[in-house]
Order: sequence, then structure tokens, then C-alpha cells
Amino acid sequence: MNLMKSCTAVIIALALSMLTPAGAFAATDGPQEQQQDVQPPPPPDQVGGANVSVLVGSMFGASTAAQVGGSIGYFFKPNATFGFEVEGDLTFGLDGKVAQIFGSLVLQTGARTSKIVPYGTIGAGVMYAKFDPRQGIKDELEALGIVIEEDTEIAPGFALGIGVRYFMSEKISMKGDFRNYWMWRSIQGDFNEHLYTLRRVAGGIVWEF
Repeated sequence: MNLMKSCTAVIIALALSMLTPAGAFAATDGPQEQQQDVQPPPPPDQVGGANVSVLVGSMFGASTAAQVGGSIGYFFKPNATFGFEVEGDLTFGLDGKVAQIFGSLVLQTGARTSKIVPYGTIGAGVMYAKFDPRQGIKDELEALGIVIEEDTEIAPGFALGIGVRYFMSEKISMKGDFRNYWMWRSIQGDFNEHLYTLRRVAGGIVWEF
């Protein structure tokens, strides 16, 4: 009889202990610890963002002239396939200077898939040309009775381009760039009469940030 009472008391004590907070915590400690050990998956490695570049090249038309410039751009995440850029350049000719600014859309294969990334561009902008012949040419023309004064010209136009980037590191790349420009000397008169073509070959360095 005493044995049955003892067993009953032990069973009651165990039941009460399971209802206490300590017992509840003990019952849930294991699953909580397992939940804390589960880590969320890492975020996707997005490629894209803003960039700046510097360029050095040559402009080809009736003559060849050196050109320097730079650009700012942005490629859309997550894979940097599409982007845009604004480029400004200054061309130094023997008989004047040409400044230009163009905005372009850029399509490339995507960074980090390869170190070599080809791209294409299409854009529009404006050129400002200042014509100032060398003094020797002025003297020769004046001897023939021809007087040439300094002149300026503003021409709108559009451009198509192709190029390739080589990534030296995650944030720095080199690029080679070819662009063909179609400019209008005047917005009046026949379209083809005032259209002329320029070509540019340049190389530069691009910084991503």
C-alpha cells in the first residue's frame, strides 16, 4: 500500500514539474537552438551601378586630330546588361578646336561573366566647333586676297559605337571604343547636303563604384 502511494506521489510530482516554466523551457530549448543555427541564404551578387572613365583618342574627318575626354555612366542591376552614359570630349585640330557632349544608351554582355565584355552604344548630342586657321595659312590666303576670320559652328547629330572592356579587377577595367558620328551643319535646307561624318577611335580606363 505504501509502495502504491509512493508511486502515485512520484507520478504527480513529475506531472507538476512538466507544467512549470522551467519544464516548458527545457522542452523547447532544443528546437529553438536548431532554428538559430539555420542561416538565411546569401543575397545575390548584383553587378552594376555608377562608373566614371577617362579617354584619349583620335578624331578622323577631313584631317586627324587628338581628342581627350571622359564620361559618367550607370548600369542597371542585377547584371549590368543595360545602361547609359554622358560623354564629353575636346578635340584639338591644327586649325581649331571641337567640343562635344553626347548621351548614349549602352548594351553589354554583363560584367563578371568574363573579363572581356563587348558592348554597343547609340546616342545623340551636339558639337561646338571653333575655326581659327594657323597664322601661316592666314598669311598665304591674304596674299591671294582671301581674308578668313575666326568662326564658330554648332552642329547636332547622333552616333553609333562598338567597343570592348577588359576587367583588370572587380572595379577597374580598360576599354577600346570606336564611334561613328553623323552631324548636321545646318537644320535648314536639304538633309544630305548638310550631313557630314566623323569617326573616333579611343581608349580609356573605367572605374566602377
